[in-house]
Amino acid sequence: MAADGIRLETRPYDRDPIHDRTTSVFVPALTPGEATPFFLVPGFGLDGRAFEALAPLAEARPVIFWNPPNHLPNGHDLAEISSLLLEHAQLAGCPRKVILGGASLGGLIALHAALHHPERVAGLVLFGALSAWSDLSLPVRAAALFHDLVPRRRYHRVLPRALIPTSWDPPGGSPIHDALRTQMAHRTLAYGRRLVGALRREGDAVQRRLGEIPQPALVIHGARDAAVPARVTRRLARLPSSRVIVLDSAGHAPFATHSRTCLQALVPFLSEVDAHTRRNER
Repeated sequence: MAADGIRLETRPYDRDPIHDRTTSVFVPALTPGEATPFFLVPGFGLDGRAFEALAPLAEARPVIFWNPPNHLPNGHDLAEISSLLLEHAQLAGCPRKVILGGASLGGLIALHAALHHPERVAGLVLFGALSAWSDLSLPVRAAALFHDLVPRRRYHRVLPRALIPTSWDPPGGSPIHDALRTQMAHRTLAYGRRLVGALRREGDAVQRRLGEIPQPALVIHGARDAAVPARVTRRLARLPSSRVIVLDSAGHAPFATHSRTCLQALVPFLSEVDAHTRRNER
């Protein structure tokens, strides 16, 4: 499989983004196949560029990497955020069922959408995902407690350093971490407050209901994940139709650092979801 990178698009194409409802997405520079669309939700602070290494999947299906807006719904309600996710999937050209992929906090949002809107979600792919506030490592939870104390004007500088400390970099630095830090630099304090508030107030409610999520789920987690320790996979294994893959040498972003291994697992899983969806539609 090969891809020529990704491109930024505003969808639907025929709408004015200043006056109409639109969504911002990255899509692979490939002519997509016709299988079930795959819509991916990045982790806290990131945008669709984080998933660029998964672009080859577009040979079989529409693959869309979402850019969550800084202006999220008012309040700290996961229901509003997951509804926004599905609305943006529709705006991006996925009016029916989609396979949702989510990284980290994006995985929790995808789980919420699958739980409350099962008619729209055909399957789940969870990378380094959490299902509750308590799934986060102690240092990350401690940092989140001081989130609202960060000055608004310095937020774009503090957030990347707090979420991806340079201490996580290997000797000589990490181009992948640097790219992720760059993505975080455009996030706002209001964006962060919405998501952190939703996670702290409602995340545990999703974990208690994992057994009610029937969609096929693939869980890919790094054994060296410093943000969401790999022990959380024991909880995600409660998903009735789940399979769990733990990558020994991977950290919090296995889709970026171990993309070949992830692609090898994703191709057959996504095909199985396609078959499962076809059977259920008969």
